[in-house]
Amino acid sequence: MARTPGKDLEAYLNTHYGPGNAIYEDLCSLTRQGLREGWVANIEISDVNYRRSKVALPKEETRFFSITTVYMNSQDVFSGQYHSHPYGEINCVVQIDETAELKGMQGWQGAGWTSPGAGTHQWVAPCIDGSYDTIANDV
Repeated sequence: MARTPGKDLEAYLNTHYGPGNAIYEDLCSLTRQGLREGWVANIEISDVNYRRSKVALPKEETRFFSITTVYMNSQDVFSGQYHSHPYGEINCVVQIDETAELKGMQGWQGAGWTSPGAGTHQWVAPCIDGSYDTIANDV
């Protein structure tokens, strides 16, 4: 069954592939490794605490998704750049600090998935009390 970005996909991903699931945990582990090695979220946007980078451009092998990593680190509420999701977005939230939360379209959350639906727009998800890395799959 095909699923499109939005509230239902977000719930599905968190139920079937959320924290504790081997696929999610492997993805988080590889993302943290990439952050340590400097090949994910390695381009500073405003300073060292707000970085991002493309991991893959849209192509057949990624089902024409682009894959972007975003790193945010803040002890206060911090928002990144404003953007829209014409076709939606799928985000895997990777906590670097276990207390970190971000504000997705459904409210504040820690580890797991967010999936803004088509036509939504927002500031890059605000971060509070810690740091996280997000793997954003732009549809």
